[in-house]
Amino acid sequence: MREYLGARYGFDALEMTTTEVLDELKKRAEHLVTEGAEVPRFFASCDLVKFAKAGSTEAAALAALDAAQAIVLSTAAPLEEAAQSISGPVRLPRESTGG
Repeated sequence: MREYLGARYGFDALEMTTTEVLDELKKRAEHLVTEGAEVPRFFASCDLVKFAKAGSTEAAALAALDAAQAIVLSTAAPLEEAAQSISGPVRLPRESTGG
């Protein structure tokens, strides 16, 4: 999730703490870190498991995956923008004239 959000919003999130990532997102996409937003909850939950050695369950792991998917889907650039960044302008095939 760090790598995705950093790439999506243009910063090196892998080398940052959670607080630094959230601060950077506040500058670049404030709506993602407002009170009650999913991104801070996701990181808080992951940090508890990673740093506080809080246990997890299969259900909690699946919920974390669902949350990550929801974050990606809600922040993904439109497909046209993504395609352009990879291969240039998107061009639809011309309709056949049936000739």
